[in-house]
Amino acid sequence: MPAWGGSDHDAEDSWKLVHFIRRLPELTFEERREMEKLNPKGPEERKEEEDEEKFLKGEGINEPQSQPHQHHH
Repeated sequence: MPAWGGSDHDAEDSWKLVHFIRRLPELTFEERREMEKLNPKGPEERKEEEDEEKFLKGEGINEPQSQPHQHHH
């Protein structure tokens, strides 16, 4: 691996990363979902997940959806 300036990482950390990457193809669906939960998310992604959860719980089903403005020519 290339050097990136001052290193706080040692060979053991590098090998842990290698083993992790090698394990990725063998992850179960549940393990993958758990890892995805730990990924940082932006505001749009958080809103999308919140809307999805509300939908799955049946919240907001009878509320009208705001429609984008349509231009007629």
